Amino acid sequence: MHDGKEAILIIAASERDANLYYATRFIAPDPFIFTEIDGRKILVMSELEVDRARSEATVDEVIPVSKIVKKLKVRGATKISTAEIVRFIFEERGVKKVLVPFDFPIVYADALRAYGYSIRAKREPFYEKRMIKTSAEIKAIEESLKCTERAIGKAG
Repeated sequence: MHDGKEAILIIAASERDANLYYATRFIAPDPFIFTEIDGRKILVMSELEVDRARSEATVDEVIPVSKIVKKLKVRGATKISTAEIVRFIFEERGVKKVLVPFDFPIVYADALRAYGYSIRAKREPFYEKRMIKTSAEIKAIEESLKCTERAIGKAG
C-alpha cells in the first residue's frame, strides 16, 4: 500500500495546535479531523461545529461526522472510531500515505498503520510558511506588544 497519494493529516484541537489553526484559521476547543489531499483542505466536524466551521474555516470542504458514520453503518460497521472515519475519507480519495506532525497521537498512527497506511512524521516547522509572517500578522504582533507594554506600565 505504499504507492498512491500522500495526504496531510492532523487530528487535534486547533485551540491548542498552532499547525492546525494555521491550516484552517478555525479555532475549536475539541479535537477534529483535518486532511489535505491534492491541495484540497477538508475538515470533518461534529454537528455542533459544522455551521461555524463552514463560515469561518479557510478550507475547501466541511463534512459532518454523522454523514460518514451513516455511510459506515450502511456498510455494517458497528463501532466507529476516528481512525475508521479517516480511513473512509482516504479510501474515497485514493490516499495510501500520510504525512503527520511529529506530535501526532500514536493511537491514531497505530490504527492507520494497521489499516495499511504508511505514516511519515515531520518535525517543526510542519508548515514552513508559518515562519514567514504576513503584514497582517506583523501588525497583530506589534499591537499585542504595545498592549503588553501598556499593561506592564500600568502595573509598575
